[in-house]
Amino acid sequence: MENRPLRLFHYLLTNAQALTTEELIQKWDKIFDFDHNMQVSAKKRAIQRGLKSIEDALSDPRMKELFTYHKERSGKVYEYSIDYNGETFINNQEALVLTKILLASRALNDQEATTIINKWQNMISTKARKTIKSAVNENFDNESYIIDSNDREETIWELEEYIQSRSNISFNYRNLEVSGRSEVNEEILPLHVFFDNYYFFLKGYKFENNRSQFKTYRIDWMKDIIKVKSKIKLIGQNMPQNSKEDPKSLFAYDGEEKSLEFEYYGFPDYIYDKFPQVELEKVEPDKPKKFGFPVHKMRVKIHYSDGVKMWLLSQATVLKVLSPPEVVEDLRNLLEDGLKMYPRKGEKNEISTDLDSKA
Repeated sequence: MENRPLRLFHYLLTNAQALTTEELIQKWDKIFDFDHNMQVSAKKRAIQRGLKSIEDALSDPRMKELFTYHKERSGKVYEYSIDYNGETFINNQEALVLTKILLASRALNDQEATTIINKWQNMISTKARKTIKSAVNENFDNESYIIDSNDREETIWELEEYIQSRSNISFNYRNLEVSGRSEVNEEILPLHVFFDNYYFFLKGYKFENNRSQFKTYRIDWMKDIIKVKSKIKLIGQNMPQNSKEDPKSLFAYDGEEKSLEFEYYGFPDYIYDKFPQVELEKVEPDKPKKFGFPVHKMRVKIHYSDGVKMWLLSQATVLKVLSPPEVVEDLRNLLEDGLKMYPRKGEKNEISTDLDSKA
């Protein structure tokens, strides 16, 4: 019988709505690609037998852990559907939360995000799929996704396999943040793939000219990735602890580790969420409150990079760096350069073309 129950099972599991027997008969050609000339009464009996077989099979406790069979009365007829068991697979609430996070992160382009969301929808209850679809269509359109068309998923998986096997890789790379920068060939030991501020990055270990260093690369700027014979070795105490290093970085830039002491005048939870490793030195309730919160004096170890500079500048009205002195001076110079881009009426617009020269 060409395994009709299995074909019927697959259709009910992946279909977006519950269906009656009559509706299943109407969709016979979509479900089965054989016996198209059967009488309607014969098709009805075949579907009823298939539904009974599915119901019997899914009554087994082991199958109940995987699938939920629905047979619900709607007026004078029954409607049938099959869902993945939300206790084992992703459930409705989890699918909605993950969808919101994925879309808000703008980590993927339109095609990638749509494919993943559709697969999530197939794993939740038939009735809940409409909610997910509405949540996506209500607030997002093509302009809400990242514009890059590269296929990140395949590359990320490939890099993770190289990381797990401790394989060295070679690739061509061009840093598009620097105008006119030519493409270069890099050879590294890949260590860690992570996501930050819209993009995926690879952290790796490079040994060149008798000097070793950790470097970060934006994955969608990497091309022609291949495995190379092992030359770079990194074991034991030299292996970075990614879980400890990542919170010290911002926007995936590399920088020298520094211990920043600062005063924060806003809602302190924002700092704890941004830097889980931050230490509270003291609360100073007697200092003037700019935003209604007591001043928190804090310290954090961080990689002082361009990413950190951008973030600190964005917090200039609510965060004051106290030390180290070179960071205070650097931020002061950057803020002064920023002010030059907004001259008062009658003043000359003086824009520095080399902000990093003061770093």
